[in-house]
Amino acid sequence: MSSVESPPVRKLEIHTGHSWAASRQDVAADGEGSESSAFGVALQDPTARKFLQIRERLLKSNLSSELADRIIRSVDDSLSRNDLSQPGRIEAVTLEKLTGMIRMVPDIAPPRGQCRAVMLVGPTGSGKSSSIAKLAARYQLKEKREVSIYNLDLYRLGATEMLKTYAQIINAPFHTPFTPEEFRKLLDEDPAEIMLVDTPGIGGGSDRLEQLKQFKDACPVKLDVHLTVAAGTDSRLVDRVFETFDAFGFDKILLTKLDETDFFGAVIEHADKFNRPFSFLMDDPEVRGNIMDARPADLARMLLD
Repeated sequence: MSSVESPPVRKLEIHTGHSWAASRQDVAADGEGSESSAFGVALQDPTARKFLQIRERLLKSNLSSELADRIIRSVDDSLSRNDLSQPGRIEAVTLEKLTGMIRMVPDIAPPRGQCRAVMLVGPTGSGKSSSIAKLAARYQLKEKREVSIYNLDLYRLGATEMLKTYAQIINAPFHTPFTPEEFRKLLDEDPAEIMLVDTPGIGGGSDRLEQLKQFKDACPVKLDVHLTVAAGTDSRLVDRVFETFDAFGFDKILLTKLDETDFFGAVIEHADKFNRPFSFLMDDPEVRGNIMDARPADLARMLLD
């Protein structure tokens, strides 16, 4: 889980004799009317002002206020009095705390001579089909691994035809099994090293989820399930998506459409909450878009910038 714990309230003393946490508690106790005066006093101190600026940026990135405050308390607890007088040091340690929350495992390829199925699941519009195409291109064309593509989305004919056409372009086998039994048989006989599996978009409570679980359970080879989430997904929907697919079972998170927003903190927060690593980061939803070679520190910096 996260490296950001909730330490006992400590210092960050400003000239008024209050701490950061104490100032927050005072505002909560006195009501909203006192917020401007309490933080007006805090803003007179450079250290408190830096923390307030960082908190504002974390909230703007779509982190919850609870996590933003927890990060700030953890940073405060980690720094000496001398460090607290240096705004650059405060920001550097904040970046370290954010980076420690993020895990990445950016590879899906099995060892040579073995095989693996990779299933992308998630809500409609999250970018599963285009991500399948990008991954197929990377591993078939660049990594020179044998790839096959499976389509389980029988609801969106356009997406099916797009993937089928793309599979033909890169010379990868394409399959559309209609039953779990057919899916199992095709995988059993598939000589590919990497079997990429596209799935229909699923919302909370959808009966498609139970149907998809039957396909998942029928898989006869090692299977990795990647929850595919668009970076700009509303925080309330992110919560529902993670709850829904946690019950289904997923191993990693594939974050898409990073070119469309800087406000993806809710996805980072839920990855930490559900203790799942990220696999890949995608920008442009079109097939021509990139698979980003980003590190945890890069994502953390994007949250703070």
